[in-house]
Amino acid sequence: MRPWWYRRQQPSPDRPGRESLLLRPFALWHAPDLRQLARGQDILGLPFELGPPLQRAALIGLLARRQSSRLFTSRDREAGASLVQVIQEPGPDHWLITRLIVSGASPGPDPAAHCQAILEEVVRVAGSYGIKRVHALLPPSGPVNEVFQRAGFQPFRPLTVMRAERLHAGTPVDSRVRAQSSHDAWSVMRLYERVTPRPVQYAETRTRASWQPGHRAGWRVRGFLIRDHEQTLAYCQVRSRGSRHVLEVLVDPQVIDLVPGLVASALASSGVREGDEVWALVPDDMAGLRGQLESLEFRAVEARVWAARYTAQRVRARVLKHARALRDLQEAVAAGVPVYSQLRRESPPLVELTTD
Repeated sequence: MRPWWYRRQQPSPDRPGRESLLLRPFALWHAPDLRQLARGQDILGLPFELGPPLQRAALIGLLARRQSSRLFTSRDREAGASLVQVIQEPGPDHWLITRLIVSGASPGPDPAAHCQAILEEVVRVAGSYGIKRVHALLPPSGPVNEVFQRAGFQPFRPLTVMRAERLHAGTPVDSRVRAQSSHDAWSVMRLYERVTPRPVQYAETRTRASWQPGHRAGWRVRGFLIRDHEQTLAYCQVRSRGSRHVLEVLVDPQVIDLVPGLVASALASSGVREGDEVWALVPDDMAGLRGQLESLEFRAVEARVWAARYTAQRVRARVLKHARALRDLQEAVAAGVPVYSQLRRESPPLVELTTD
């Protein structure tokens, strides 16, 4: 049963005769559709789950008001139901799309247009939540990449998804590796700025909060680093959820040979056991990193590319009743007529006028 304030979908001016697509936060009355949506097609098709499981994310969405993972649903008469999952990564003012599920008996007349409409609605909703950027991990080419680019997403960093085939207990660890503490985030941020291309930094806009250990979006985040007396030389971030672990490595190119010992020490200290899934996201612009991970029995699974989309929040200003007075004031000042004003504590609205 829907509550009395459940807003009906309005006709879309872009699609005459059809309703506009609206994404709504997952609510209790969406629970019966969750099983059907879970069996739908995830067009992102990531080899591992970046977001929490759907049932857990749905429960968190129903119980918690502030959450780092969110579910949104929509229903279209022709294309069926759809579900979008986002997490706050790499910062609190960013969203990363981890699932985009489309479920329906018929794909509709234009599935690509329907997915594009969902993405555009995701960007609109993100702006209403105060989110500055929306990210996605896309295939480097193909129809999914094209749909995202038509929705305004811009690829900015290719990478390779790697997986450890087996873990060697005899891999030597590095005694210089230590666990990250909260005050190390600034030093790790300096390392990130040294080894990451400037366009990528502008697209990601990471802060020190991105490198803090703790819990984020259902992941247990740990960091391990090697420092000299002045700066951090290599850093490995391990995200763990159950038996799944995801690595992200930063290393100075001059000490690239530190990677095997750093990763082996990080996995041993994180409690990774035989049979666990260990993944690594390896940017293509970090020369030599992939070869170092291959020496630890990591193998490339597939290529991906990071993509980002800026958001915009629509603001409606009530300025019509002030426009005529401001126009008269401008004409009076231009004619040299003395103008006297009375200061008020009320802050007037900002008015922008264009003259032809």
